[in-house]
Amino acid sequence: MDTTITAPRAEVLRDRYRSRLPERLQELAGPVEGNVDLPPHIVWSGRTSYSLDRPLEIVMMVGCGLRNGEARAVNVNNVVADDVYRVHEQIHSNTHKPAKLKHRKAGEFREVPLPRSVREAMERYEEKHGTTREGYLLRSPSGYYTEPMERRRVQRLFKDLPAQDGAGMYSFRHYFASNALGNGIPITDVAEWMGHKSIEETYRTYRHLMPGSITKAARILDAGLWEAA
Repeated sequence: MDTTITAPRAEVLRDRYRSRLPERLQELAGPVEGNVDLPPHIVWSGRTSYSLDRPLEIVMMVGCGLRNGEARAVNVNNVVADDVYRVHEQIHSNTHKPAKLKHRKAGEFREVPLPRSVREAMERYEEKHGTTREGYLLRSPSGYYTEPMERRRVQRLFKDLPAQDGAGMYSFRHYFASNALGNGIPITDVAEWMGHKSIEETYRTYRHLMPGSITKAARILDAGLWEAA
């Protein structure tokens, strides 16, 4: 797959995504209807003053919908436009080394919206901590940023910001989906950005976040039927 992005393609992505996600993480509101119980929403919005530089992997999961391993591989070279981030690898939880994406062949990638606040968090982190020669922001003294390091950091975070029972690292990725779907972004786009194998996986996992869609459809169809009568 071609790993370059042309200017016209970047403009198309910008036009498509610009109005769909808030520019600042403080503005994330999540769904306003339906029975949605998302502990990360409470954790995140309850402490808006928490430093965005420290848990950079969480910023990437909340803002861009990355999986844990993909967030561990956050790289400045993956910013292919001001508001587009290219996901093409993960730091594998077992090998602790770069690996291909889940449900993708080696060399394949996907592109996701990059909110301004997420890009700025990456820039602040780079300014403060620098990068590796390959452009990775997160790393260990001996190499890549690994799953055990992530787990210890998240345990400290949840100790400082107590979450409801059952909330874990992956819940931040669920928050991205709830925020997108709760704000009317089509589920087809959300499935693409999250890298799901099929739309069925997205629908099965997050259908409850769209409780009003059937009711809304019934009203629209009913109006059409009356007009045709």
